[in-house]
Order: sequence, then structure tokens, then C-alpha cells
Amino acid sequence: MVNMTLEWKHKEKKEDGTIKEHYLNIPVKLMNSCDSGYGYHGTLICNECNSKVEQFYICSSCGDKAKIGEILKRKDDKTDLIYEERQRTEFMKNEVDKTLKVVAEIDNIYEILGKKITRTEKLFEIYNNDEKVSPVIIKIYGYMLKNKKGLVCEFGYSNRGKSNKLGGILIAGNGELNLIQLKDYRLIRQPKQEGLPVPEQDETADILNKVSENTYPEMYEKFLELIKSGEQIEVTVKEKPKILVECDFLD
Repeated sequence: MVNMTLEWKHKEKKEDGTIKEHYLNIPVKLMNSCDSGYGYHGTLICNECNSKVEQFYICSSCGDKAKIGEILKRKDDKTDLIYEERQRTEFMKNEVDKTLKVVAEIDNIYEILGKKITRTEKLFEIYNNDEKVSPVIIKIYGYMLKNKKGLVCEFGYSNRGKSNKLGGILIAGNGELNLIQLKDYRLIRQPKQEGLPVPEQDETADILNKVSENTYPEMYEKFLELIKSGEQIEVTVKEKPKILVECDFLD
């Protein structure tokens, strides 16, 4: 589970032609919507005495032996720069803001999901049972379900030392407010089956392609430049945003 902030600027066109902007900024929780497995695990044991065995990495030069969690340094193969894993983790925390930001709205989302969205990566559930936020989540779900609307989002995901900027689609699922993470479209292999028609690219496809582009390589290059220059990397403590809701359009 990851704590995030949902930020949504919705523009509503009034009957007189004017545009009214609604702004939501609420804390939400992001959780994997599917379990990773059934929880059955086995342990490697010694062939001779049936005791638990440990896995070690052994230095090819000095012979020093260490477990994976005890190895603090890495070397970039391309530049030969050596850095501490802690430095990279702290840098990514600064670069990746844990905000679920709505960048576009798509109509007829269920039809689009059935025909065009084939590069899904993960499925998350968005929720918050806080008494102030829960009614807003329920309203968002009802509005999206009624209007068959999907929200294209950018989100900074930081969990267990891993941080990245990702893209996805927020939809009203089956009793859940779901976030579908998109795989970077540039990594999708070409289809092998010949003779199947390919849908034409349109504005929706362009939006989804743009939001799914993985920015990790660019962030990693920036990190290496800082290491090369000898700059110290520290985590910046960011102030939590206030809850802002102007959402009468959801009623």
C-alpha cells in the first residue's frame, strides 16, 4: 500500500458557454488489486543436515563474502561510476512526487478498453476510508461509472526503495476505483500473427502513448551526472498538500 495525493482539475462547460474549473486534491491509498500468489513458500536446505542455507555473493578480487542486503555499492556498467544504492534511492525520492495527477479525460472508456488497451502492466485499487475523503471517492466512482469516463493519469510510485514515474488510466471497476498501469508502448513487441487488422492511431492513442513513456532512463542519467560531479544527495521533506475539494459536478 502506498499513500498518494489525487490531483484532478476538471473543466466543466456551462450552458452559456463559459468554462468552470473544479479542483480536487485529496489523499488516497494505492494498493495492488490482485494478490501475487497463494502464499505457499519453500526454503532451501542443506543436502547433508537439512539446515537452512544462506546465499552469498563473493568478491572476485579479495574474496569478501556478503549477503545481497549487505552490499551497499553498485557500478554503472556504461560509465564505470561507483555509487551507493542509498544515493540512488534518495535521488529518486526527490525526483518522483507521489501524486496521482489527472492529465486527460476519455469518454466511452469501456469500449476503448475492449479494443485498444492491450499493454496493461498492473492493476491497483484507489481508496480512502477516512470519513472526510470516503464520500468524495464514492462520488468520483459514481460520476465515472455513469458517464463511462476514464481519467488518464501520471503518477509517481515509490515503494520499497523503488521509485519511478508511471502512467495509467483511472476507471470505475467492478465495485472498485481502479488504476490500470500502462506498460511503456515502446517496449511492446510487434504482433506475430499476420492478417489481423490494426486500429488506426488517434488522439486517444497519442495521449496514452505519451503518458506511458518511462522516464526512468532520463532520471538515472541525471543521477549519474550528480555522482560524477561529487554533489551530495539528500532527501527533501515535502509539505503535505491540504485537502481541497470543489466537486459539485460529481453530484
